[in-house]
Amino acid sequence: MDYLIASEFDYAWGSFDKFIGLEGEVKHTRALFYIRGGFWVVVDKIATGRPRKIEILWHWHPDCNVKIENKRNTYSENEKGNLKIIPVGGHKWEVSLVKGQEKPYIQGWYSKEYNMYEPNTATIYSTKIKSNSTFAWVLFPSEKAAPNIQAEILSHDSNGVEVQVINPGKGGWVMFIPFSNSAIAELKFVSNSNN
Repeated sequence: MDYLIASEFDYAWGSFDKFIGLEGEVKHTRALFYIRGGFWVVVDKIATGRPRKIEILWHWHPDCNVKIENKRNTYSENEKGNLKIIPVGGHKWEVSLVKGQEKPYIQGWYSKEYNMYEPNTATIYSTKIKSNSTFAWVLFPSEKAAPNIQAEILSHDSNGVEVQVINPGKGGWVMFIPFSNSAIAELKFVSNSNN
């Protein structure tokens, strides 16, 4: 099954391998894990047999004031309603913000409806990989500034990734996020005493 709706979380996955103009085979699998009332964890698995430069893009609403924190995290700094994107794992990312770009390619545009568009910010995370690679991201919404979320990949294998996310003062979660088998998706809460 491509998705699972459980009492404490939602899970879904999909993959794509029809990249036009790329040499060699590439398959991108993305799994999404939503902790109800909390946050999302996104896992990207890139299957390739050669070195590549890859880019992960996150698009923001035009009204968002987007910033980069510690050359790694990106976040919105709005009066209310914010989001923080936290890359998880040891990959070295180059992070840039693009808005209203036309050359060398179009990037950083928002269209509410057909033929109506305006500049918006796109966060571009880029890195070089030697072959197959897996990345994880925490997308943490908050009313004001986000707390200092801590996240790490505990383990990964051919079935999926085990990720731990800790919100200081509130506890933490350990989740197994499969690449394709919704039956093995799992969530455990870790109390404050274990932080």
